[in-house]
Amino acid sequence: MNNPPKKLHSITILRLLAALPWLAPLSLQAQFECTTNQGAVTITKYTGSGGDLAIPSTITGLPVTAIADWAFALCETVTSVSIPNTVSNIGMSVFSYCNGLTKVNIPAGVTYIGAGAFNSCMSLSAIDVDPSNPVYRSIDGVLFDLSLTALLQYPGGKVGNYTIPGTVKSLQAMAFAGSLRLTGITIPNSVMTIPDWAFDSCISLTAVKLPTDLTSIGYLAFYYSGLTNVVVPKGVTQVVDYAFAHCYSLSAVYFTGNAPTIGDNSFENDTAATLYYLPGNSGWSQISPGLPVVPWNPQMHTAAATLGPPESPFAFTITGSSDIPIVVEAGDGLPGTAWVPLQSCTLTNGSLYFRDLNWMAYPARFYRIRSP
Repeated sequence: MNNPPKKLHSITILRLLAALPWLAPLSLQAQFECTTNQGAVTITKYTGSGGDLAIPSTITGLPVTAIADWAFALCETVTSVSIPNTVSNIGMSVFSYCNGLTKVNIPAGVTYIGAGAFNSCMSLSAIDVDPSNPVYRSIDGVLFDLSLTALLQYPGGKVGNYTIPGTVKSLQAMAFAGSLRLTGITIPNSVMTIPDWAFDSCISLTAVKLPTDLTSIGYLAFYYSGLTNVVVPKGVTQVVDYAFAHCYSLSAVYFTGNAPTIGDNSFENDTAATLYYLPGNSGWSQISPGLPVVPWNPQMHTAAATLGPPESPFAFTITGSSDIPIVVEAGDGLPGTAWVPLQSCTLTNGSLYFRDLNWMAYPARFYRIRSP
């Protein structure tokens, strides 16, 4: 006869618990360290076990409105994150080095995202933004501001080459940091500064096309990247400390203008690299970057060109500084026609005798020399 009252009592307790939302998610809330200010909660650290994570919209009955700097950093077991619409502020490097993170959605309520919020997430292939967000947008998984004038974060798991849209005028610090599968990057001429840590640890990045109007290259900008050679535009006046440090595959940096200010450690441990400059530009005799500094000055001596019978090659001599790298190209001289590489080599002992075995196959043939 006592069983029905006990059953009714259990149901009453469950109903009471359901009516107290601040008690129901205790196990989830225990995974977070938080601070409270003016009736709102900021998550300062995640202590849970990872997996697919849904951040609660309330903790102890108060709305979760912010995630502090580094709160989830190095949480390699987190595979996906659902951020509630109550969150308006995502701090700097919040999810950095979350190597298991594959999926992120930015809700409409987020109006601030700090630098490098998702940097060095090697499995993250896309950052998606709610279409109704008033501040941010995502194109092909890359995070931009709404006007597409600032590139904020490139997901570290994307593979291959990437061309930044021509509308972009600035990159945020750490925008590409830790993108281990990025192999090539083209930066539009509207970008004037490469910010700090922009391409830090992009180990597969072998090629970069820098913008013609670039003025400075920031701290650790290409640190520990896979670059093999770089052409630095003539407007660059500053290469900050460690900008190209520990680029072990870097063999040549070609400066097209006057000598910029170069930090003492800008090329630290780039033991295979040489800095080349064009004759006629100033300041190069005064710098000491810890690497060889050599004028890049190849010249074609066409007056001494040889032309024999039709079956013979057309040949001429190229001279310049010893062992500078060059590429000899040919074209028909018409506007818009592509130049075709014929030979890549170095000027051993400062000289090269170049021969074109196929010159008779073309009605007209023009030659030029460029850096590799």
